[in-house]
Amino acid sequence: MMIDTQACISQHPHPNLDLQKWQMTVDLMAELFDSACGTIVQFRQQEFNAVVASLNEDNFLQRNSSWPWDMKSFCRRIVETG
Repeated sequence: MMIDTQACISQHPHPNLDLQKWQMTVDLMAELFDSACGTIVQFRQQEFNAVVASLNEDNFLQRNSSWPWDMKSFCRRIVETG
C-alpha cells in the first residue's frame, strides 16, 4: 500500500503510519535535546506542514502548522541542500 505524498498525512493518515509513535518520538527528542520544538514535517505542494509537533511547553509549532516554500526556514534549507 503506497502513501499519497500529495495528501496531508496529518489530515489523511495512512493506515500503516502510527502517528502516536511519531508523537512519542518527537516528545522524546525535544526532551533529550532540551529543544524548544520537535516536529515531523511534510513538504507537499510547495508548502511545509507539521504532521506531529512536540507537546513541550516551549514549542512554537502546533500540529498542522504550515508555511509556504518561499518563507525562509530551516526546513527549506534542508530540502535545498539535500
